[in-house]
Amino acid sequence: MTTFARLVSWIGHPLVFVLASVAVVVGTQLSPRTGLPILLALLLSTLVPTAILLLSGVRSGRWSDADVSVRKERQRFFPWAVPFSLAGVIAMWWLQAPSYIIRGGMVTLGL
Repeated sequence: MTTFARLVSWIGHPLVFVLASVAVVVGTQLSPRTGLPILLALLLSTLVPTAILLLSGVRSGRWSDADVSVRKERQRFFPWAVPFSLAGVIAMWWLQAPSYIIRGGMVTLGL
């Protein structure tokens, strides 16, 4: 895979895309005082653990790529990824994020 193709793949990766989408919503709809703790909580509870899981899985050979695109490999990924996503939803609820952000997290968790 070329460097450009790898870059495009990472930009479109669900982990990056969801973070960017949430950052845009939070940045445009909430004040920095309200939005920054929400983004930080999501970063620490969901994004960083999932990124570490993905990168370590690819490096160790558990997954063929960071997209975990091979169906059989997902059976080892989801038991870890779902609790990380749930932790993000709980963090948003605990921080009293607006209901539309919590609903978005629930929808993402349900997918």
